[in-house]
Amino acid sequence: ALRNPDHSVSLLEVIRGASPDYAVIAQKAADPDIKEKFAQVFAAEYGLSLERLADRYEARTESVRLRVEKAEAGVERLD
Repeated sequence: ALRNPDHSVSLLEVIRGASPDYAVIAQKAADPDIKEKFAQVFAAEYGLSLERLADRYEARTESVRLRVEKAEAGVERLD
């Protein structure tokens, strides 16, 4: 569910859901043409970073804040 960018992320999911900050990557010595075949795999981003999850959380809270402000403005106009 966290990989879905449309999923509303809670603060707890931000804290718990970030992928670990470690990995083991190895590649045998090889000719450049062989290494090129694997370049895309080594360049890809895997997991979810804390920054990405926190940005999604902030976007959600900002959206809620804007809706509350709009509702408050509507109530003030009724007074």
